[in-house]
Amino acid sequence: MTNRTARILGAAIIAASAGALAFTLPPMVRNLQRHNREANVALFKIESVQDPNFQFRGETVRIAERGEGASRSLVVAWRGAEIPIRLDGRVDERLPGLVRYEPAVRVMSIAVADRADDPDAGFEQRPWRLFIAARHTPPGENPETWGAVERKKWQYEVIELLPEGAPAPSPLHDLSPATLTTRYGGAPSTMPVSEFTAADTYARWFFNMAALPDFERTVQYAAAIEVTPPLHRPRNVFTDTGLTAMRWTWPAGGVAVLGLLTGTLLVASTFVRSPTPPPKAAEAPEPAR
Repeated sequence: MTNRTARILGAAIIAASAGALAFTLPPMVRNLQRHNREANVALFKIESVQDPNFQFRGETVRIAERGEGASRSLVVAWRGAEIPIRLDGRVDERLPGLVRYEPAVRVMSIAVADRADDPDAGFEQRPWRLFIAARHTPPGENPETWGAVERKKWQYEVIELLPEGAPAPSPLHDLSPATLTTRYGGAPSTMPVSEFTAADTYARWFFNMAALPDFERTVQYAAAIEVTPPLHRPRNVFTDTGLTAMRWTWPAGGVAVLGLLTGTLLVASTFVRSPTPPPKAAEAPEPAR
C-alpha cells in the first residue's frame, strides 16, 4: 500500500468514525440524563455500635453472651423480647464490648437516603434503623480454617429491631426451599435460599451466600457486606447502571472511537520514513602476491 492510498483510506476511516460518533453522542447523552433523573438508588450511612448496652429510639437495648461451646450465643433484649443469635465465629476476648465479635457479628445503625433527598442533609432527614448482622459458618466446621474460606456455605442472619409504630418490614425475594424445589427440582447448597420471619419487635432475614447478590442495593445487603471479609465479597452485578442505560449507543460509540484511533494511526504511519542505511565502507584492495 502506497503512502497516498494509506492517507486516503485513513482519512475515510476518520471521517466515517467522526460521523458515527456525532450520530451516537446525542442519544447517549439523552439516555444518561433520563437514567439520572429516574434512577432512585439508595445510599447507606453505617455506624457501628460497640457498647452492649445502649439506647435506641428511647428504649434500652441490652446484648449479652450466654452458653458455652456449640450452644454459645448472643441474646439481644429489646422491648420485652429476647432474640438469640448463634455464635460460631471467632471471638477475641481481648477486645472490649461488641468489637470482640467482629467481623462475624456486627451491630450497626443504618440511615437510608435516596436521590430525592437533599444531598447535604439526606441522611439527617431519614430515621436511623438498627440492625444486627451475623455470618455463620457451616455447622461443625472450624471458623478459622475451612469455615473461613468456604464462602459458598456461609449463611447470613440479618435482624432489625423495630421500634413501636415502625412500618411493617417485608421479605426479600421469594427464595424459600419450597419455591426452589418447584423451580429447580431441589435446593442444593449452591442454590439461593432466603427466609423471613417478623414479630412486633423485630424482623429477621436469613439467606445463604448464593442469595446475597440477589439483594443488591437493599439495606439487608449493606448489613451483610459489613460482616463479609473484603476478599470474599461477591462481585456486583448491577443491572440498572448508567452503562446499561446507554443501550446501543455505548458499543456504537466505542467502535467509533476505535475507528478514529485506527484512521489516525494509519495516516500518521505515512509520515514515518525508514532510516537511510549508512554507506558501505570501501573494500581494501587485496595485497599483491
